[in-house]
Amino acid sequence: MNLKLKNIVVKSVIVGLVAMPFLAFAAAPTTVDAVLNLVKQVVNIAAYLFFIVAALFIILAAFTYLTAAGDEEKVKKAKQELTYAVVAIVIAALAFAIPAILGTFVGISVPTTLPTGTNPAF
Repeated sequence: MNLKLKNIVVKSVIVGLVAMPFLAFAAAPTTVDAVLNLVKQVVNIAAYLFFIVAALFIILAAFTYLTAAGDEEKVKKAKQELTYAVVAIVIAALAFAIPAILGTFVGISVPTTLPTGTNPAF
């Protein structure tokens, strides 16, 4: 991936992660449950963004691999991009798993399902 496109993707993800909580809620949370809800929604949104970026990396890696035409440098670059995509998928999966694991240790119930779209934030 060229440097300009990578910068655009990184900046877009950062702006999205920063803006999502403000777009999802009009007022600041006032209770502990509201704060926990906000954290859960931000984690869910971040995980979705990681999955989207991972899918884009997989498509880009496939394109790079298919257009390599035997060039070892391009094949190496495609494998590296695919590795980054796998890492992004693992991070997104951990974003769902860590709250559930911590909830088990602390003794609280943490839903581990993806949001269904019934929330006004989606």
